[in-house]
Amino acid sequence: MFRGCHVSDHELHVTRDEFVSVMTPRLARTDLLENVRRLFKALDLKAEGFISLRSFQQVSDKNHLLVS
Repeated sequence: MFRGCHVSDHELHVTRDEFVSVMTPRLARTDLLENVRRLFKALDLKAEGFISLRSFQQVSDKNHLLVS
């Protein structure tokens, strides 16, 4: 994972650049997943654990979304 680091006396030394290069893709995936969860929650109006066509249409109409 951290290739440009070294261990001395049981301490891991990671450069800022190495840390950023490893963490950036991981955080991007987390952000995407979090956005999908928020979108699902916004569309699941009755908190039923699924998105019904009626709920989707209500959200679409309310937000003037074009659905074809």
